[in-house]
Amino acid sequence: RLKAAGLLPLARMMEGIPRDFLDRDLLSALVDRWNPRTHTFQFPWGEMGVSLKDVSMLLGLPIKGDPIAKPADPKNWAQDMGTRFCKHVPEYDSVLNVSNTPSSEAKKPTEELRGFSKKPAKRRKISAKQTEHPQLKESVQLATKKSTKLKEPEEEEDSAKLRGPTLAWLRSTYGKLVRLKELTEEQSQCAVEIYVLWLFGWVMFTSTHGDCVEPRLIEYAMDIAYSKIEDIQEISYGSAVLAGLYRANCDSCMRIGKKSSYVGCPLLLNLWSYEYLSTLGHPTETFFKHPGSVYKDDVDAPTVGSYWTNSQFKKEKQVGYDSYSQSIDIFRPCWVNWNPYTRDKLQQRAPGGLSSLCTRDRKFWLTKRNLIYDIYVEEYAPQRFMRQFDLEQRVPPPLGNPVPEEIHAWSRRRCEANSGWARKQSMDTYIETWRAASDDDSLWPSDRPYDRKSYKQYMKWYLQTDVVRCHQFVPQQGQSYTVPDSGYRSLEAGASWYIA
Repeated sequence: RLKAAGLLPLARMMEGIPRDFLDRDLLSALVDRWNPRTHTFQFPWGEMGVSLKDVSMLLGLPIKGDPIAKPADPKNWAQDMGTRFCKHVPEYDSVLNVSNTPSSEAKKPTEELRGFSKKPAKRRKISAKQTEHPQLKESVQLATKKSTKLKEPEEEEDSAKLRGPTLAWLRSTYGKLVRLKELTEEQSQCAVEIYVLWLFGWVMFTSTHGDCVEPRLIEYAMDIAYSKIEDIQEISYGSAVLAGLYRANCDSCMRIGKKSSYVGCPLLLNLWSYEYLSTLGHPTETFFKHPGSVYKDDVDAPTVGSYWTNSQFKKEKQVGYDSYSQSIDIFRPCWVNWNPYTRDKLQQRAPGGLSSLCTRDRKFWLTKRNLIYDIYVEEYAPQRFMRQFDLEQRVPPPLGNPVPEEIHAWSRRRCEANSGWARKQSMDTYIETWRAASDDDSLWPSDRPYDRKSYKQYMKWYLQTDVVRCHQFVPQQGQSYTVPDSGYRSLEAGASWYIA
């Protein structure tokens, strides 16, 4: 079922990922360089961005298919979920304190919702609990006491105020299923639903709720778990993940509070930095743990991201945000790995070949269409970092399809306050244009390869039009310093220099 939905390569990646894989200080330093106007990172050596190509190669997620666009949460999702699981999960009523009777016959219908979060969204700083992407374990005891404590909703609250299934509930119910010696088909389907919800809520589409998954994603998990395999919908999970990452970057780079959080898909940005920005918090790899016999076919095969998540490696001494920030300021352009997906590099990492999903949807990589996730529409601008595709960078970069400010600033809170859902008509327009994302007239031209001379012209334009970074540099006594490939003058000892 995961294979039919296009989620199997990502699921394989998560099998061996270390609990402390994410580098939160590195992510913060990268988000600090994000430009919400262009949807690119502003570095001293030019613009860079996370592209659909990176999503395909690193995570192996499908890009072809319908976008994830659900304006409203399903009604009575909590009652339906409780009724569905209490029939097949052993001792389910002892966890949720309900009988196996329908919710309408229960003495206290709200008790059937036990285990679901009712708290409103709360902004918190990045914590290990939010970002570690832990594995689903057979025993619930592996979770902390705080995360495994089941929520007790008040009787007067209804399901409309609940935020979604919690991680504690998912772990508890999943643990009861996997401890069985034999599972019926219905129990296996319930386990698949729980696993997909975990994959959605704590890997692909993390949110500020922290301890629950968005209810609007339950429909997609149910489709994977209960539909006939040949009838499972073709969903563009790759474009949705990238849209969520863009949205998270735009939101996080504008925050100034001490309790700011970072959501979206932190795993994707962390893997992206390891591939492109070598030596910047770069771990030292030892060996790839998964033997070739683990994978079954051309889809069930490793991705480029598997090289990091399923390898044993050692990290350098832990550095903080300030150190990463200063390292980016003096990062040399020759250290940037502009194309980490060459044939020779991939052959060294995966001699047996990558998953076919890594390259199946390559025609979408240079699309001009905007990305969609939930109620958000994000501009996709690969024309601003064409060097990452080994293509010529035009000067100035051509204008793409910018999203109107009033649409880009739309938030879930505004939508919930607007009962008429005035944005639905606009969303339908963007959804329709995405369905033509791979048409020839929807792609940026790819017939002109990278040219060093033209890129120097681009850098001249870039340094004159964008503020890269304000940073004072004072060389040590007896040393001089020259910014590589920038045209700035050398500095003698004692001089002060500002990058503007």
